[in-house]
This record gives sequence, C-alpha cells and structure tokens, in this order.
Amino acid sequence: MPSAGTIETTPSGRRLYLSPTANSYTNRKIHGPPALNNEHYIGTGAAISTFLTTANPILAINWDSFKQHLQFLYLEYITNGNICNPTTGYSPSLDHAVWITAMANLDAHVAGIPTTAPTLTGPGGVQHPIVHCWIRNFNSTPGPDIHLCFSRSGAPAAASNAIIRDIILPGISQLSLLELNPGQFLLEVKIV
Repeated sequence: MPSAGTIETTPSGRRLYLSPTANSYTNRKIHGPPALNNEHYIGTGAAISTFLTTANPILAINWDSFKQHLQFLYLEYITNGNICNPTTGYSPSLDHAVWITAMANLDAHVAGIPTTAPTLTGPGGVQHPIVHCWIRNFNSTPGPDIHLCFSRSGAPAAASNAIIRDIILPGISQLSLLELNPGQFLLEVKIV
C-alpha cells in the first residue's frame, strides 16, 4: 500500500498518493461545515512540492472511479456482511438502500455539472470536469504537512467535496493524483 506522498511512475503518467490512513484525512474541520472545508492529506517533502509545482493546481475528478469504488464497497458488503477492514469497518452499513441513495446522489451531482464546465483530458481521451482546489502549507510554515483542499465557496467544489467525503473510507479508499500535465491532475480513488 503506497504511503502518503509516494510518487509512482505509471503507463498513464506520474501518480501521487494521498494518505490512506484513518486519522490522516477525511473530516478535517478547519472552520465552518466539514463539507466545505475537508482536506485530504498528501504528505511531506521536497519531491511532492516539485511534483505539484503550484499551490493552486488544476484538478479534475474521475467520477467513474468513484462510481466503481462505491459499487465495490457495496458488493464487498453484501458478500461478507461488512467491509474487510478490522480497524474501521463501515458505518452505517452499506446495505442496498444506502448504496442506492449514495449512487443516486453521485449520479445527480455528475449530471448537474454544466457541459460548458472546463475539463482536463485524461487517459483514453476522456474529459473530466475541473473543480477549484489549492494546496495548504505548500512550501511554507506553520507545518510541513501538505493538504489538498477544496474551495470553501462555490457550489461545484463544495458539492464535489461532500460527495467524495461521503464515499471514501479511511483505511479502505486510496486517493491519488494522476499528473496529466505539469500542475494539472486527475483525482481518482481505488481500494487500498
């Protein structure tokens, strides 16, 4: 399992892994509602700063990876009765009703993204919508940890962040940034 800040070279491009640990990301409340202020921990180090190149990266989201992830979590639940994670489990249980609701919310969010929204081109030529984000503590103090932060204002970023927060599970979900071009990244999720 890649640790936070690990950079790997893949056939699609370089990939930076965000923290998969239970207490390193999700529901980090700076001020205001968590849905608007969530931060996802990336890691620490000069290599990350070189990889990111800017405190205000251009970020698109691969929503298909989140749909596939949600499907996997549901299938894991109905097969085993829970998610195979002895530390965190899954609460509430991802039963059929919860899965249907979560998938409907995700589909509605993606369908509501304007066709005129700017996009980034991912692997296979797929267009992914851009959301506003920035990097906290990028090349600065008060601390060395680097966090991916969504906008605290503006419906697209806030809603995207809320959807992501509701799907990812600490210790189960592995978020990563695939570099499409310098300073341009695709946020994806997979099982740890």
